[in-house]
Amino acid sequence: MKRNKILTTILALITLGFVGLMALLINNPEGKSVNQTVKQENMANKSMATALVNLRLDPFEIKTQVGQTFTVLLVFENLKQPISAADLILDYDPQSLSYVNTVNLSQDYLNPRNINENGRLVVSFVENAATSASSSLQLAQLNFSALQPGVTKIIPVINKGPKSSMVIVSGNNDNQLTSVNEVTINIK
Repeated sequence: MKRNKILTTILALITLGFVGLMALLINNPEGKSVNQTVKQENMANKSMATALVNLRLDPFEIKTQVGQTFTVLLVFENLKQPISAADLILDYDPQSLSYVNTVNLSQDYLNPRNINENGRLVVSFVENAATSASSSLQLAQLNFSALQPGVTKIIPVINKGPKSSMVIVSGNNDNQLTSVNEVTINIK
């Protein structure tokens, strides 16, 4: 009787070990050691965390008058790597505002396109020459004209699938843009 219990316990432990080994093999089809897989996942998470970027539209609030032109600065923050390319999509009320132009572009970037269509502005930037990372980068200035009195906003399009703003940093092909603020415009 005791012998059967011991054999049953040994068989249960062997079965448990076998099931655990099968689970590791199923979850790790490349045959890498568990430590190697965990290290690679941690490295991927670290590079992802260090690459994320914030865009600040500055100033946050603008007071202007009908007919006046005002400027919104595009300032990237939390840069750990240089920006390779950016597609920024901004929505605004075309009855209240008119896009004028993009000026004072950082010398390290080109502005190959500005598409302005019925209250949606798409502004693209690409790296012109190899750049080094800085924690902050004032990329350009966007100029708008105030058309009618009232309160309106410039609203960035972010986290809405393929038709969203995106920023690609050197060494990473995924969108790294995590946040962008709105700009409120009070027109008198």
